[in-house]
Amino acid sequence: CGAEATVALSRHGRGAHLKHGSSVEAVPFALHGVVGHGALVAAHWDTQGLLLVTAAGAVLECAGAGPTGGRWACAALPGAALPLDGTAKVALSRATSGALRAAVLFAGEASVTVFVRGPSAAKWLIHGEVRAPVAPASAAFVGEDLLLGAADGSISKLHMVDGSMSEMTPANSGHEGHAWSSACQRPSGELVRLAVPTTVGSEARLILG
Repeated sequence: CGAEATVALSRHGRGAHLKHGSSVEAVPFALHGVVGHGALVAAHWDTQGLLLVTAAGAVLECAGAGPTGGRWACAALPGAALPLDGTAKVALSRATSGALRAAVLFAGEASVTVFVRGPSAAKWLIHGEVRAPVAPASAAFVGEDLLLGAADGSISKLHMVDGSMSEMTPANSGHEGHAWSSACQRPSGELVRLAVPTTVGSEARLILG
């Protein structure tokens, strides 16, 4: 979720751009420069551009306010790769200083490991761990908190300071043949959830609220 629009991305760099408050269909686009870095597993959109993390731990940036002419140019950021095992759920954010922060939920572990990396081409360092009492299907930063999406479509907020949880929205039924892939929160506070198809012939769905 960006300040004025929401983008939905596939693991291989295809996307759809939808302006907030718009009643028209989402506009498709493609990320250029992501091929060869691995499948995309996380994204974060801020005022500087779109940050991406791949399954191999590479971090890429697509600079600018959004795609132009159906394209959004991206390039790998220098520095060490985020240590991932190929199955982890990842959330990413960037401080105004340019420092990066990643929350990683490794499969089979009931905690969130927080990594940080300086604005220069530095290594990722473990900053701490927070217990995660639910098994999440997705994760995304909202300020200092972490949105955790469950397999049933429900969304909880993990308060990173004290590890407490609060429910934001209950389970969402009626989307058989789909799996809940990701979630984010618009500046207005509205939640957006992406349900991706698990059966042939179905299409991805963006669910508001």
